[in-house]
Amino acid sequence: MSTSQRAVDPLAPAPIEAAEPRRPHRLQGVLFQPIGDEGRAELVERRLVDAITRGHLSAGERLPTEADLSKSLGVAPVTVREALLALRERGLVITRRGRNGGSFVAQHADPLSFAREAVRKTSRVALRDMGAHYAAITGACVRLAARRADASEARQVRRRMEHVGELDGDARRRLLDDVQIELVALSQSARLTREQMKLQGEISPFLRLVAHADEGCVRQAEHLRSVIDAVEAADPEAASARTETMVLETVDRPHPAPSPTEGRHMTTGTDTAARDAATIVEEYFASPIRSLLAWVTPFAEQVAAARRSGPLTSARIDALVEPHALATLSLTDVPVYGAGFIAAIDLLADAHSHLAWWQGEDRRQLVLAAQSVNKENIDYSALEWYRVPMATGEPHIAGPYVDYLCSDDYTMTIAAPAAVDGERIGVAGLDLLVASVEHDLTPRFAALGHEVTLINGVGRVIVSTDTRCATGDSVRGSRLADLPRVTCAGVALDVIVEGI
Repeated sequence: MSTSQRAVDPLAPAPIEAAEPRRPHRLQGVLFQPIGDEGRAELVERRLVDAITRGHLSAGERLPTEADLSKSLGVAPVTVREALLALRERGLVITRRGRNGGSFVAQHADPLSFAREAVRKTSRVALRDMGAHYAAITGACVRLAARRADASEARQVRRRMEHVGELDGDARRRLLDDVQIELVALSQSARLTREQMKLQGEISPFLRLVAHADEGCVRQAEHLRSVIDAVEAADPEAASARTETMVLETVDRPHPAPSPTEGRHMTTGTDTAARDAATIVEEYFASPIRSLLAWVTPFAEQVAAARRSGPLTSARIDALVEPHALATLSLTDVPVYGAGFIAAIDLLADAHSHLAWWQGEDRRQLVLAAQSVNKENIDYSALEWYRVPMATGEPHIAGPYVDYLCSDDYTMTIAAPAAVDGERIGVAGLDLLVASVEHDLTPRFAALGHEVTLINGVGRVIVSTDTRCATGDSVRGSRLADLPRVTCAGVALDVIVEGI
């Protein structure tokens, strides 16, 4: 729907009596979409908290009535009432009685403060992953828009930005969000536009930080205009490339790597800093490796005893693995996310392959059959974390990689083989989320006073204090490829150190 045709959103929050009327924006429509079967008060509360903390509902704005919220979210009125009560207890919402009463966002709710807090709690890994997702969807949308939109439609979107420099921070953020949605809607894809609106709501706090300062706002508006120009010119490749540039600048700017001067303990020569960085890595991974090796041998002996008493089954293996896995999850010096045992192919009488695995804060056993993709019959033999230790008989660190089997996150896995009478029966393993590794190692690297990049055996970046290096990047073909590497003993990882 074009700007001139846009209808009034019946769910848009009305301002309080003293406030100046302000037109609703599109991202509020995403926030009040039906929740569906999971209509619990906690989910309603979370949806409303997101609306407030992301700035889609501003201080002093009136929320839709309980009846309207109940209808739009697809939940019972009592569920909405419970959620609003929780928001009042958190100080995010106040309720007024009388003719002009209702529930309002508290006056002290400051989206910019919420945005800074969101950035503080978000790892560079997570932020860049969000940016990659956002760039992929937005890039697909603008490519289609460049092929499908009429030039007059692109010009209509550009006219929305004529007065962006005259607006305050909150109004400016809303306008830029609206223009982005209008632009991607020119793709003529309802599905992609819906996905873009969801992502726009998620990334909005980070965009808010960029657009808060005048310089950041100008740069973001310039990027957006250049994308609109490419759509008007029917140039899909330029539209996509300019979108990627805009997203990369947005993602990098609000979340810089820790400065090497913050908490600096020393300023050393590059060679000394490289050796110190390697020592940091060796000591960090030594504890989880020792933990695995400490239980692999007694576990293998338990398996041997169980095999003598009858066929090995999934249930019997699970019972043997569980105490070891839970003990590994209790390690305090390294944030272990998951742990368990992966049986050798055809080791068990009742399964071709089997993963006995516990993970997460609740330390529950992973049930592959309950997941959306059937993972029960996967042949693990080609996967690095299984293949290498089974072939070498030595512990191995695999990753970083996207773990679609267990954590569904960007992960590193440490694995050690288990053997009975010379026969390798599988591998014991543990998972570390890369975001946690980054959180632990980045400040230690920064204290060395040099740019430090940790890479795996194929040159993939694990952690770097250099904002030009993203986790998951390959150093192949980059300036880092020609720099000396220092190998970290016992872990098959390398560090590259540059002077500042």
